[in-house]
Amino acid sequence: MESHTLPLKLKAIADAGFDAVELSMPDILSYGKMLNGKEPDPKDYDALIEIGKAIREQARLHNLKILMLQPFANFEGWPRGSTERRDAFERARGWMRIMEAVGTDMLQIGSSDATGISSSFDELAADLAELADIMATKKMRIAYENWCWATHASTWKDVWQIVAKADRPNIGLCLDTFQSAGGEWADPTTESGLVEGLSKDELEARWKRSLDELASTVPSDKIFLLQISDAYKMEPPLEAKEKEEGLRPRGQWSNDYRPLPFVGGYLPIGDFLSAVLKTGFRSWLSIEVFDSKGPENLKRQAHTAAPSASGDSDGGGGARKPLNAFLGELFLGTFRADNGGSETQLIAEQVSHHPPVTACFMYNKKHGISSSGYVAQETSFSPTSGVHVKQIGHSIIRDEEHRESHLMTLPTMLVKGLLTGSLYPELEGACYICSSSGYLATIEFDGNSSLGIGTKNGVSARITNVGDGGKAVFEISGQWNARLKITDCRTEGVIEEFDVDDMPLSELNVKAIEEQNP
Repeated sequence: MESHTLPLKLKAIADAGFDAVELSMPDILSYGKMLNGKEPDPKDYDALIEIGKAIREQARLHNLKILMLQPFANFEGWPRGSTERRDAFERARGWMRIMEAVGTDMLQIGSSDATGISSSFDELAADLAELADIMATKKMRIAYENWCWATHASTWKDVWQIVAKADRPNIGLCLDTFQSAGGEWADPTTESGLVEGLSKDELEARWKRSLDELASTVPSDKIFLLQISDAYKMEPPLEAKEKEEGLRPRGQWSNDYRPLPFVGGYLPIGDFLSAVLKTGFRSWLSIEVFDSKGPENLKRQAHTAAPSASGDSDGGGGARKPLNAFLGELFLGTFRADNGGSETQLIAEQVSHHPPVTACFMYNKKHGISSSGYVAQETSFSPTSGVHVKQIGHSIIRDEEHRESHLMTLPTMLVKGLLTGSLYPELEGACYICSSSGYLATIEFDGNSSLGIGTKNGVSARITNVGDGGKAVFEISGQWNARLKITDCRTEGVIEEFDVDDMPLSELNVKAIEEQNP
């Protein structure tokens, strides 16, 4: 989106806790237009160098490292002596000048999707080796990535064979969960969203063999970075033919339909991440997003974290209608008791995009219970601790029968397991329920640490009487997704134990998508 200028992107990346950014040529051109009123010529390297220096300063202000420049395309495989080959090396030298200006030593080269290039891996490797020798004089390196729509080198195994043949210390791999899963396992042109022509069991077995081979054959020091990226299941599927401009279906899919990982996509990215980590790789992890769907794919906010964590899904793995796509759109739903005795109504609305804020109201008229509140989020990320989502907001629960109100704050959410490839949710920190009746509940969430210490999904709560000097009345302990115990602090006796799975749940009933608020 044009409103997402490079300075705003860098600020958002820094605020989210990232350490570095991959700089793309489209960002350089766009920032040049912002500075000078017109987009620069992609081959005017003198102008691009000045823009690069300005970008380097912007990154410095946010304490961000520029990890690499990308995407350098259609470089390798042109016939020797051809105009195309001469142009490819001239472009490479120009990009090296930009790399010096922005302060990065790594160039990402995507496996070529051009026609008319050699199919010989020896010749592709020779071109990369020649460029690597030129770049070595500047202490620069190449991260070679398989593009799943490439002409000849579309898999991780293909680019690894080429890198091995090139045999240069400054050539390594840029692996990408999308580029591998989106080529070997998924297909945007089929109804199933999967590679067809073999059974699902055969597909899964082939995918597992590929991952096992990656884990056992690629040296960790030859993986320069891993990009974590997902994709939407295309409904309807893309046409199985090139677009007029020559873009292949998987290329179109890559350019326009890659959401944040685990936010509406369906690729087995955890499997690929796990395989890469089994090599011993512990270097740069990058999150890559190319999502042209924009605001229409904003997902449920924090108040739906519990059903999402417990596997709430439409079963197809595809993108679903979001909770609130546009400001002012209402999401309406109803929870019906199993005995049909009462209904709880839900009304939710996204009331801000920048930052994203969701307002929510629930009420049960028969029982005189209602809840109103809002939630915003501050998100950060690190490879060791995972995704860290601080929830800002509160809800107020009103009990008309007892004329009481209870204000509840929200815990911090975590997505852990990135280093192992086995992702799981956690809650962390404290939240509070303050009641007009004079009681205060302090709830502490304490799960596994990064070293595996502690109990997963652990929770303890203490209810105190503020009017009686903060004297403890009840304590609750256990796991918030499993078994909980309630103890009377006055008698030290256990008054109840129960398992969360034994509690009856009511399904949220919503109108058909075509009948919902547009």
